[in-house]
Amino acid sequence: MADRSSEPPSRFVKEFSAQVAPEILKHYLQEIEKWVAKTAWLSRPCLSYTIVFLDECIRPKDMWVHLKPHLTNLVTHFIFPVLCLTEDDVEKFEDEPEEYLHRKLNFFEEVSAPDVSATNFLVTLTKARRKQTFELLTFINEVVNQYEQAPEGSKNHIAKEGALRMIGTLAPVILGKKSPIASQVEYFIVRYVFPDFTSEQGFLRARACDTVEKFEQLDFKDQNNLLSIYRHILDRMADPALPVRVTAALALQPLIRHDVIRTSMQTSIPTIMQQLLKLANEADIDALANVMEDFVEVFAAELTPFAVALSEQLRDTYLRIVRELLENSEKRDDMDAEYGDFLDDKSITALGVLQTIGTLILTLESTPDILLHIESVLMPVVQITLENKLYGKSPLSPSRSTIVANACISRFVQRGFRNHRQLHLCREADLTHHVDCVRARSLDLQVGRRVVSRGHAARFGQLCPVRCSAADREARVCRGPVLDGFGHVHRRQGRRR
Repeated sequence: MADRSSEPPSRFVKEFSAQVAPEILKHYLQEIEKWVAKTAWLSRPCLSYTIVFLDECIRPKDMWVHLKPHLTNLVTHFIFPVLCLTEDDVEKFEDEPEEYLHRKLNFFEEVSAPDVSATNFLVTLTKARRKQTFELLTFINEVVNQYEQAPEGSKNHIAKEGALRMIGTLAPVILGKKSPIASQVEYFIVRYVFPDFTSEQGFLRARACDTVEKFEQLDFKDQNNLLSIYRHILDRMADPALPVRVTAALALQPLIRHDVIRTSMQTSIPTIMQQLLKLANEADIDALANVMEDFVEVFAAELTPFAVALSEQLRDTYLRIVRELLENSEKRDDMDAEYGDFLDDKSITALGVLQTIGTLILTLESTPDILLHIESVLMPVVQITLENKLYGKSPLSPSRSTIVANACISRFVQRGFRNHRQLHLCREADLTHHVDCVRARSLDLQVGRRVVSRGHAARFGQLCPVRCSAADREARVCRGPVLDGFGHVHRRQGRRR
């Protein structure tokens, strides 16, 4: 056999793409056909990595020629069923709602999940093969129409949920420039999504909220439809099912970019914040902290009378999470596989709550009397953070620099440490250099204060310097840094965020 080690890699790539890859695709399609016909069983990892290979065949022209003739059948008979909820998902929704949230709302999803790979496949399709994306909408319309026309007792709720998940994934291209159907999206939402806000199926109510969030960039022509969505979301925040309440809270966040919604929310923002804090204690989900932070910034004036009570609740939430972290960190050495993710995600949630506290402090800079009360209320936050060295390189998450912890402490330092106990704790924690640094540099640079105008970022939904699209979030992909200067935590592609 001839030695090819000295040949340029490009030749191998060309030969592999022209001769080997098409044969692999051929055999994969045969196995998929057996799976669709239910004559063969494929494990979850096998399904996932099969879809990953199909995903890699979309961009290269040589492979697209072989994949394109099968695309419609693949999506309707393979990708779509994989996207739909399984019996296990429905059972978890009812019996283990927090686990359902972790798996379906971008938090704890395992790498080999087939539905994640299927979502990534659709995202790649929207970016690389825009024309074919619009052809898939015909299939989605068929599914939702069949659901609408079916008698009440024979409606396929699972298929409807899967269709809404699929169209939500395609939202960026549907609302994109030169989209021929962008003007029809509002009608689609009113006709097919609105009824699901009051569906008897909890997972459909959750998916309705999620679909509205995915189409966050839609500019409604009829403001009454926008207000109807707002009222539906508020109703679902009091839903008996935890996943519905959480998805409703996440869907409420992008709505504040609309003037009419901000005006309507001004009178009810204290109640909404109470619901968010209650949710944060029911489910440790870091995205809820981002929602609270934006609301604190946008509705600072409305929340000022409730600032002390709000800071008390934020303090209690932070202390609870940190105590759980400290209790379980001792078990990490012996049972790292079991507690590793627990500690990591708990740390992210704690950082989010701490960032919300920091934002609250910034919004109250013009009210020194209230700040004086808050300073004593938040003393335990500083104390537990410094005494357990939850700053710099945190022992609970050694791979991440806890910028947000430093930020909150810095804001206390900037206030002048009126309480001598705070200053004593700071010195004990060897943060003298940190104090000097804060005084020497502006707060904007030191603690990652927003570099855009106050309220602008939150008002327009800009949670990080690089705005992640709805499809990116659905695909567990973030274009931003792991922990950006604003204190928002992200993970890069291939990792949970």
